[in-house]
Amino acid sequence: MMKKIGIILIVLLLHAISVSAQIKESSQNEELQVAIPELPPLNVLIDSAFNRSPQRILLEKQKEEGGINLSMQKRMWLQGLGLFSGYSYGKGGSISSAQGTSTGTTLPAVFSNSTSSQYSAGLSFGVSIGAIVDQKSRIKLLKIQNSKIDVELQSLKDEIAIKIFDEYSRLKLNLERLQDLSVALDSYHAQLVLAEKDFLNNRIKITELTAARESYSSSRLSLQQLRQDCLKSVFYFERITGINFHNSINQVEK
Repeated sequence: MMKKIGIILIVLLLHAISVSAQIKESSQNEELQVAIPELPPLNVLIDSAFNRSPQRILLEKQKEEGGINLSMQKRMWLQGLGLFSGYSYGKGGSISSAQGTSTGTTLPAVFSNSTSSQYSAGLSFGVSIGAIVDQKSRIKLLKIQNSKIDVELQSLKDEIAIKIFDEYSRLKLNLERLQDLSVALDSYHAQLVLAEKDFLNNRIKITELTAARESYSSSRLSLQQLRQDCLKSVFYFERITGINFHNSINQVEK
């Protein structure tokens, strides 16, 4: 009699544990359910990441600086131009005398004075041939440097595009797998619930129940890990593109 009571108590205890586990697992399953986000177009992500790149901003500043230096070099010949102006003012006087030819007498001296002023202005130009040759060389060098920056900018964009494409492809694949694993987890959970009922009704052995639990636990762990990978990808895109992916991978009710 006591043996039967003990068996009944064990069965009831297992049933209570099973019900509690089912409630807990159901709640956890709801937390693992995810909404599949609609990802922005790939080109939008690439352009946003490129525009926010600190390296791009630095290269653009260098190119801007090179453009200013190039403009200055092209105007260097103006330094050979010059303006000049002048103004002069003066007074002068003279004394003259004459002698009569018929009488031989000296005529009275004549004194005269005058004033004059002069204004002058003009443009001068003076540049050595060596300076002109050096200027052309410096202009050519600056153009080469700006061309190199253009190449570096294009290389940077290509590098960013490859990284974005790889991460974008990985995220899309993981989201598809996430959906499949979510469906699989529901299936394993249903099998576990059925196995627990069958075990309580003595239709299966403890080994079969354990196998059902292990299958469910393994599926749930895989879903957790994959969900975490998706969240990492979303965080990566948010950081480098500035696009808000908040709630893209969010919890929803089952």
